Amino acid sequence: MAEKVRIHIDIFGDEAFRRRLTRIAWEIQDFRPAWGGVLKVLHRSTREQFSSRGRGAWRPLSPKYASWKSRRYPGKPLMRRTDALYNSLKGRTGDSIISRRKLGFEWGTKLVYAKYHQEGSRLGGLPQRKVVDLTIQDKLDIINVLRDYAEKVTGRRFI
Repeated sequence: MAEKVRIHIDIFGDEAFRRRLTRIAWEIQDFRPAWGGVLKVLHRSTREQFSSRGRGAWRPLSPKYASWKSRRYPGKPLMRRTDALYNSLKGRTGDSIISRRKLGFEWGTKLVYAKYHQEGSRLGGLPQRKVVDLTIQDKLDIINVLRDYAEKVTGRRFI
């Protein structure tokens, strides 16, 4: 079995997000029906992250590697040489991690090199190119998916 690479993204690192999510979680004992909506947000964010080159934050390839890549993988954009990483995060492949539990959701990739892109690596001088970098809007969209689900299930409004 392939080793899972865990890239910890604290979606609710902001205290206001944490409070809102906690308030919703108290009311709901099974979020599994809502995880599909969260997954759509994550897939959209992944497409935007890759198409915008990390929203402009990804460093360009070194000239030597860019030359090599253009000969062997002509026309392939940055971070999409084989598309294995991209496809594992935006779809469902053998390398995708998608686990839906009542009170938990796990999403990511089994591809070991994802960690080195996400964090950067001094070994080989690999610059950080975050493959997952949720925006405030992504986080709000996730909160809204969970809030809408909670309101549907409980019949109560959550602000």
